[in-house]
Amino acid sequence: MANVTPDPIAHGGNIRWAAKTFGIPDDKLLDFSANINRTPWPRRFEQVLSTSLFNRQDYPDPEYEALRETVAAQTGTCCSCVSVGNGSIELLYALFRSRPRLRMVLLEPTFGEYRRALEMTSGQAIVHRLTASSQWRLDRSTVNGLLQDADGIIVCTPNNPTGRLLDADSVQWLLSHAERGKLIVFDEAFMDYVEDVGAVSSSSRSAIIHAVSGENVFVLRSLTKFFGMAGLRLGLGFGGRKLTASVRRQQEPWTVNCVAEGLGRVLYSPDPSIEAWREDCRRAMMEEREQLRTSMLQLGLDVFPSDASFLLVDVRSWGMSAADLQYKLGRRGLLVRDCSSFFGENATYVRIAVRSSADNSRLIAALKEVCS
Repeated sequence: MANVTPDPIAHGGNIRWAAKTFGIPDDKLLDFSANINRTPWPRRFEQVLSTSLFNRQDYPDPEYEALRETVAAQTGTCCSCVSVGNGSIELLYALFRSRPRLRMVLLEPTFGEYRRALEMTSGQAIVHRLTASSQWRLDRSTVNGLLQDADGIIVCTPNNPTGRLLDADSVQWLLSHAERGKLIVFDEAFMDYVEDVGAVSSSSRSAIIHAVSGENVFVLRSLTKFFGMAGLRLGLGFGGRKLTASVRRQQEPWTVNCVAEGLGRVLYSPDPSIEAWREDCRRAMMEEREQLRTSMLQLGLDVFPSDASFLLVDVRSWGMSAADLQYKLGRRGLLVRDCSSFFGENATYVRIAVRSSADNSRLIAALKEVCS
């Protein structure tokens, strides 16, 4: 299969497009389309910003050794099994460049960059379509059959856009395929909303510890979402020494700037105040998520359970498409994610990020106006 350059993937958080489309200044839009933690940072984060900017004239360490050592210590892994990138998406593309022409099972609907990264490296997606009737859970029998003719599988857990977390038994089942030579990629971009990074060494949900003990498992982690640094960009990869080395050889030098590097070292430090901040964010998000879901269910919307920082909502009971609802809310200054890029044209699903209680209340009030 020849190399191709597929079209860019649609993503949430496109405030400039929304401002132009809905005729509202971008600073007046409330963004529910991007799954970013908007909790104010602790003061120590701000101090790191100042220090990093002071060192802005120096090149970052091209090996990012101090950051990788900090991450390894926090996760119970080793420095040579950790890679860092300009967001986890850089590491995804580097992984597939290191192993071109892969045939990988995708559990769709899911993050669109997986398919694009495969296509750009002459690979192929083999799709297992998840369904609402199964609560977006994978069917092991179907996946097992697809894996017979595939090189591996990519699993987003919790999945984007469904928000569903892969259960511990399914994690172990997938890892058993790695022992048979299949490449198993876990994207844990939203795992920080489920459990603390310091718990991965004993976790049954995260595959990080399993990734570093072999050469057929790779785990992606994003600091963009939970730590609210989408504009700074920082992602992590975990794998065996040889696999990690092959991924790092595919990266350009200095892709992580000094500010993101400095913040990463603090975010993954064993500082009790940082750990407390992470736990407070996790608890508050879970409470707000369940309250928001309850409020939308009371409006007659079909809102799926979620383990992440967002909710997948089916609006067909209101007799409208996802694009219809996005437009109606957009004209009221609220941006939600039209999931047509996940489900196809005329989709009835939207993805709604969980924000503060006040912001969520504003969304519910707007939804009441729309359905009245």
